[in-house]
Parts: sequence; C-alpha cells; structure tokens
Amino acid sequence: MRIPVGALALVLAAFGAIDATPATAATITISNTNDLVNGDTTTPGALRASPGPDGISLREAMLAANNRPGPHALTFATRLADKTIVLTGPLPPISRSGITLAGLTNADTGQPSVTIDGSIGGHGPMMFVAASSFTVSDLTILMPPQFSAIQIGGAIHGSQGQLLAASRTLSGLRVLRSVFHAGGDSNHAFAIAIATSLDVTRNASISDVVIDGNTFQNMFEGVNVQGSGRSNVIRDVVIQRNVFSQMTAPATSAVEIAGHNGRRNSILGTRILHNVFAGNFSGVNLNNNRDAGPPCGCIDTTTAGNVIDDTVIEGNMFTGNLEAIGMAAGTGQPGFPPVNNTISNTRIVNNVINRTGYQHFDTAAGIHVFDNQNGAMNNRVNGLSIVNNTIHGPGPMGGGVWVESAGGVTQVSVRNTIFWGGSPFGEIEGVPPPRVRYSIIDQDGITGINHNVNVEPLFKNPARGNFRLKAGSPAFRAGNPTDAPATDRDCQPRGTRPSIGAYQRGGPDICLAD
Repeated sequence: MRIPVGALALVLAAFGAIDATPATAATITISNTNDLVNGDTTTPGALRASPGPDGISLREAMLAANNRPGPHALTFATRLADKTIVLTGPLPPISRSGITLAGLTNADTGQPSVTIDGSIGGHGPMMFVAASSFTVSDLTILMPPQFSAIQIGGAIHGSQGQLLAASRTLSGLRVLRSVFHAGGDSNHAFAIAIATSLDVTRNASISDVVIDGNTFQNMFEGVNVQGSGRSNVIRDVVIQRNVFSQMTAPATSAVEIAGHNGRRNSILGTRILHNVFAGNFSGVNLNNNRDAGPPCGCIDTTTAGNVIDDTVIEGNMFTGNLEAIGMAAGTGQPGFPPVNNTISNTRIVNNVINRTGYQHFDTAAGIHVFDNQNGAMNNRVNGLSIVNNTIHGPGPMGGGVWVESAGGVTQVSVRNTIFWGGSPFGEIEGVPPPRVRYSIIDQDGITGINHNVNVEPLFKNPARGNFRLKAGSPAFRAGNPTDAPATDRDCQPRGTRPSIGAYQRGGPDICLAD
C-alpha cells in the first residue's frame, strides 16, 4: 500500500526543469550486452564514431542521448534478440526530453526478446525518468529487489549521494508492451512508480502518462501513482490493456492510486481500462495513506487535504483476487492519522468481478469502501457510481459492494449491476436500498423494489469465465439508461435500452476491431 520506509529517504525534493527543447534527432543502436562505458558519450554522434572496442552498450547510449537535445531513438541490434543485459546498478536518469527506448519483439509470439536484468539492484530505481516525452517499449525487465523498475517523477539520491530530481513539469510519458517480473525480493519491488516528491516539493505536475499493453507478475505492486509533497498534481494517467497477476503481499494492490505523506496534492482523471487482474491481494486501490516516516523524524509525513478525483475504472476483468477494488479515503498507522482527504467522483463501470479462487480463501470481496481507518479522521468518499458491472461468486456478507462508513461516504449509487452466485446473507452492505436500482440481486430489503429482481441471468459459461448473456437472458435490455455507458465491455453499443451487467449481449469483443 505504500513505499517502504527505507525508500522514503530517496524521495526528498524536485526542482526546475533539466531538459532542453528538442532540436536535432539521432538514432543510437545498442550493439552489445555489456554494462560498460568505454566509448565517447559526449554526444550521440561521438558515440557512433568512437563506440569503444565492444560496440555500444545500453548505458553508453543513454548517457549520450542525455548529452544533446533530441529527439533520440535508442534501438537494439537484431543480434541482441533473446539476449540479456545484466546491469551492475541503476541506469543513468533520463534527463533529456524526447528519448525513445524500443526493444525487439519475437516475430512468432509478439513478445519482447531483449531482457534487461536489474535484479542486482543498487541505490534507487533501475530507470529514473526525470524529463518529458519519454517512451520505453517492448522489453522484458527483471526488477531490482528494493526499488522501482521505472520511476517517473519525484527525486532520488544517486549512487554518490547527490540529489537527482525530475523536471517540475513532466508530460508525455509512455510504457508500452513490456514484461515486468521480480528478479529479487517480490515483497518490496514496484514495477512503475509515478510520483511527486515528499515533503518539500510544491506545485509540480505530472501529466499525460500511458501504461499500455504490459504484463506485471509476482511483485509488490505493478503501478503505483503517488501524490506526495505539497500542492502537486498528477493528471491524466491511463492504465490500459495490461495484465496484473500474483501480487500477494498483504495490504498491497496491483494498481494503487494514493495520496501519500503530503498535503493538498491532487490525482485527477486517472483511467484504468480493460486490464486483467488475476490472483492478487487487491486489484485496484484508491487511498490517502500515511506511514510513520523515517525513524529520524526529520520529514513531515502529514497526509492532509489530498484529493483523488474523477477516476474511471472501466471494462476490467478481475478474477481470483482477495479484493477486486478497494477505496479508503484515509488510512494510516496507529498514531499517524490522515485527516481531511477526499476521494470523489469515482465511476466503476462495465467490469467483471469473479471472486473465486484466491489462494486458500473461500470468499473474496468485490468493491470495498472505507472513509476512515486506523484513527484517520474527517476523510470522505463523495460520489461513487457503480454501473453495469457483473459480480459473481462467493463472498462475505456485503462482499459485492461493502461500504464501511462513519458518515464520510456519501452519494453511492448502484445501477444495472448483476450480483449472482454470492453470499446467501446479501451482496450489498452499507448502501441505502433506494440507492440500488435496476439490478439482479437476491437480498432482503433490496430485491423487489426499484426494479431490482432475483432471477437467473443466464451467463454463457461462468465456469470458464464467460459472463456474456445467453439468448433469452432476463438481463437483456432490462437496465435503465440513466448513467449507463454507451458501450459494453466488448465495446458493443448498448443503445437506448441497456442490459444489466457488464455485457449488452453475447459478444463478440470488438474493442480492437479498429
């Protein structure tokens, strides 16, 4: 749920821009698997002219690209297909705008065929992105044991102890079609951290980040979006078409969107779309959290006044997770309470939540919402819309949608959603019955009012994870168009009479047809 205390000392401050306006373009071809610097890295041209006796290494290419305005394209020689580059420590920070690092793909499988092994670790993330307009794609990355594989924004201490900080304004970042898995201790490694800096940084912004088509397996967390410091903004992060699996450390999640150890930070407009979450402790978690901070007490870790607003969680498949989607407006360590934080205007739509099969647990939660945990005070969840989802399989009482609130959770609505095969004690807890409408559910006090019915939805093949509707399903065109999405999880149009659940009909999936 949060960066380990040992990493907090790495994230201290950010200062003004360190990148330059793109001027010229260069292509640098990486030609060896060594992690050496014995060529001339003063410019890309100088490196091509004087690459050293072994050709150009990844480290040399990154150093040269940083030393001259771009844009620059870093590519790999075809002979490096199926090869591994073993790093001796973190790579040079990306300090120049307009750098692209593109791996190779296997023609038969479409999978990355160049591996970067960062499992030896070192001081800080394997790759620190400190400038805008950076893309990395088509690589397999073995992660360091204690730090992120890729950190976008914030600040770190370099190997010599010097402070390395990102540009105050970052935008146009892409992580595409890569494979991440832990090469060391999976209980501490983040694949991608998008972060503003702790405590002293103010008025920094990170925007337009796309994480698309990647695979994340067996690590602490896959993607961590973390607003720290003061009055910073992270905006328009899109996390789509990825696969997240086997992130099982207690109290962690595959994707976490968090205001952490800071004041008046905002995370706005996050989109979590069409991903697969399988076998994780938690799939997606939105929270404002605080930890005790470093033992020295030298950093103000107050978490107050943070906002997570306008988050859309749409079209995802959750299967075998202990909890699919969690929200906690304020959660901290005993004695360190977050105060006055808000999660607002969250939309959960067109998702399939299959709650069966997480490790040794017989039941699992679907959508679990808190206002305050561990002494947190005056934190609020305002405006949660749960529309056209399918939630299936055994769960605890109220485990379909479970709201635990002392009054700080308001304006929750459930509409056009299927709850089936779950708890005999009821699927919804903490949501007033008038706020549940046009849904298929078996629960006293909810079934039979507001167009809610208890009737077999007729899934195509739920045993194989196919929750599309058979012909003749009573869910077909039985929903209400108010707040319903224009298309379903297969990108099929719903029309003026939406069906209940994540699917309008029996398919097919046309999301990638264009």
